[in-house]
Parts: sequence; structure tokens; C-alpha cells
Amino acid sequence: MELLYLKTFCELVKWGNYTRTAQELDYAQSSVTHHIQRLEQLYGGQRLFQRKGNVVILTKVGQKLLPYARQMIELQEQAKQALSTIDLD
Repeated sequence: MELLYLKTFCELVKWGNYTRTAQELDYAQSSVTHHIQRLEQLYGGQRLFQRKGNVVILTKVGQKLLPYARQMIELQEQAKQALSTIDLD
């Protein structure tokens, strides 16, 4: 489940807005909020974003998490591709 939260995290970084992120992911806005809250709980209760008007920006903790989140998502994609090319005969 954590990988799903990390994907939501990366999309929120990309769009900078909970509403737009929810639209892009085809989620309810409350789901995006829940994913970010769960990530914050999983990573020691640290805030990952701060609000500035209608947009959100990464905190220092969020900035530190971002490259790891992207790397984990990329590794999942690589694993999926590697397994899809295996001949099952």
C-alpha cells in the first residue's frame, strides 16, 4: 500500500494542488489527503507539504523523501517490465 501512497505523493508534487491531483488520478480529493496523511504517519509524523494559498509545496522532509519515492516507483516499473518479458514455457 505504501507504494500507492508514494505515487500519490509524486503526483501531488507534480500538480501542486490536491484537487488537480485527485482529478488526474481519478480519486476523490479525500483519498489524496488520506494517502498523504498515511505517508506522514509512516515516516515519523513529519509534514511533507505546506500550503501556500491554493498550492502546496514540499517541506524539507518532503524534499528529502521525493528522490526515494521516485526511485521506488521506477524500480517497481522495471520489475514489472522484466517480469513481463519472461518466457513462461
